[in-house]
Amino acid sequence: MDVKGAVLLIVLMMLAAGCAGTDTSDTDGVREITVKLSNFKITPSTIEVNQGDKVKLIVQNVEGTHNLYIDGYDLRTNAASAKDTQIIEFTADSAGEFATWCEVRDHKARGMEGRLVVN
Repeated sequence: MDVKGAVLLIVLMMLAAGCAGTDTSDTDGVREITVKLSNFKITPSTIEVNQGDKVKLIVQNVEGTHNLYIDGYDLRTNAASAKDTQIIEFTADSAGEFATWCEVRDHKARGMEGRLVVN
């Protein structure tokens, strides 16, 4: 492979990694996941972790006023305005699928929902 081909391959790999979606990392045994709230959308819509994981959700409100609620774990952020970031920390001790949604007004009915999957 020539230099041009190698550079193209590296650029394509970087673009593919950037399109993967959620920012996730494992820092000191804690699974960190960035969740973005925008008008009637939770990104990612599915949050997947393993049972026993220590989880830190970095919840960024991108636009509008929103919160994030996780059913089954009864966890929530406060309703907040755009540009606000809140943290939810928990241990994923119960396996299963748990609904997530925004509790502000009719946001859930307008599609602002997702799920937490604990394998």
